[in-house]
Amino acid sequence: MCGRYFLKLNDTYEAFIRLKNRCQQLEITGFSEGEIYPSQPVLALFPDGEDHYRPNVVKWGMDIGKPRLIINARHETMNQRSAFRPYVSNRCVIPADGFYEWKKINGRKHKIFIERSNGPMFMAGLCNHKREMVIITGASQDEMADVHDRSPFLMNEQEMLSYLYFHRGLIMNDQYLKFTDLDRPQSVQIPLF
Repeated sequence: MCGRYFLKLNDTYEAFIRLKNRCQQLEITGFSEGEIYPSQPVLALFPDGEDHYRPNVVKWGMDIGKPRLIINARHETMNQRSAFRPYVSNRCVIPADGFYEWKKINGRKHKIFIERSNGPMFMAGLCNHKREMVIITGASQDEMADVHDRSPFLMNEQEMLSYLYFHRGLIMNDQYLKFTDLDRPQSVQIPLF
């Protein structure tokens, strides 16, 4: 996954209406909306009592003493990396309308927006003690592999509660997404996983 995603808490999806109401109820403000870049304050969801979540603001990207922030954690190696190993149980979920990838076509990079065709997406993440988070990625499957070799682990609203509360590993179900080439308007629905 490249380093951008999009979030707009509007009334398009029931899940986002509930999330927006929860943020207002808890007076959670100061998170970025629209096209989101690493290092920005972002909205993340954390376990809060049985089968509930609590929104909070965290920074996208972990500072591990290198010149650049680490924004993604590879699922295959995160248990071995000292930067992530202490935080594997500190799960969070990042709500999004979709994320961006860049695909090279005829020598030119095209910005592609990837979204679910039937609702918002929730991306699996890890958070450290400094309130910095990374998005967990895995090897892309099927048609997504034609766009980028890595993609975030995506969940729907019900699956995110399982991810936050249970040690069942990461969930990979068929989720139908719409890819939109922002340089050449077109869209196609394809399964990501």
